[in-house]
Amino acid sequence: MLRFYWMALGNLVLLVLAMLISQKPTWTITVLDAAFFGVVLTLFVARYFDIHRFGGETANGQPATRRDLIHYGVGLVAVASGLWGLVQAVEG
Repeated sequence: MLRFYWMALGNLVLLVLAMLISQKPTWTITVLDAAFFGVVLTLFVARYFDIHRFGGETANGQPATRRDLIHYGVGLVAVASGLWGLVQAVEG
């Protein structure tokens, strides 16, 4: 279930929150924004536990390492921040 969350469900939740944020006036910070970045944090934590407690793997089936976790985290924050900035700039 943990892998399903960080690979699919959590990303779907981020997309729904982004759509809801885009309906608000531009650059209005609400509880939806906190929830958005809270989900980003839970995605990273889920990936951390997947790697360190449950033998997480890379896309090619190799054991995931700390380097893979850092790579995932940087990419996640970059993409989520970009998406958040984009939906904040859209007039609802």
